[in-house]
Amino acid sequence: QHEYMMTEGHWWSDRVEAPSELLQRVRLGGIALKRNQSYPGNTVSWRFDQPDAAEQVALLVDAPSRDRFTVTAYNLGEKPLDAHMTGWNIDPGTWRIRSGIDRDGDGKIDGKPAQHDVPLETSTSTTLRFPPRQTQVFAFERIKAGTPVATRADLGIGRGDLHRDGQTLKLTVHSLGHVATLAGHAVVTDAEGHEVVRVALPALPAPLDLLPKTVQVELNLPQGFKPEGASVQVSQQGDAEEVTRLNNRLPLD
Repeated sequence: QHEYMMTEGHWWSDRVEAPSELLQRVRLGGIALKRNQSYPGNTVSWRFDQPDAAEQVALLVDAPSRDRFTVTAYNLGEKPLDAHMTGWNIDPGTWRIRSGIDRDGDGKIDGKPAQHDVPLETSTSTTLRFPPRQTQVFAFERIKAGTPVATRADLGIGRGDLHRDGQTLKLTVHSLGHVATLAGHAVVTDAEGHEVVRVALPALPAPLDLLPKTVQVELNLPQGFKPEGASVQVSQQGDAEEVTRLNNRLPLD
């Protein structure tokens, strides 16, 4: 039905769009990206450990809401596959996962389900394993509320914030959250995860006036330090909660 519109009769001269809304709703529990959509609506996203594993696992995110949803999966492969499921449009807190095999195709777990609790919120991941040639059901339910993301501080470092001059690192740290940050630290760790150098970060105000709130610090690396596999990470005192931790680390190489 869409062939002509998406090929020789396409609507825009700069691109061709293939309809993917249904696929996104099924696999992600909402539409993550669509032309002219200003805000992502997906419940979760997926990142698989094994190459091409995403093409081997059928996924259905059923009845998604901010405090509960169900994932039904079927692994077409011959060996178990692992995926990191990241929460997005969900409420923060402690979530209970009940999982098991659906042998009769009714969408429910047969027998007594396995059960464990995990912290889950926007940008936080948990790992799921899909056994081969079986329908696996994971029922997610929030059992304890966490701090709303909109009330948190957020330290951030990203592309262009790290510069190396010989054995000196110059790092620009941003306050990006809704409230002021606590004092904290920037730490360089080597490829084995051992701490190499640490420097204190002051408390930073929130950018309530929509202007950048930053501080620049210097970290002096020891002679002979190898940057391959090393990284720098920022955090608040007591590893306080943030809007997201995905912007807290940068590789040195």
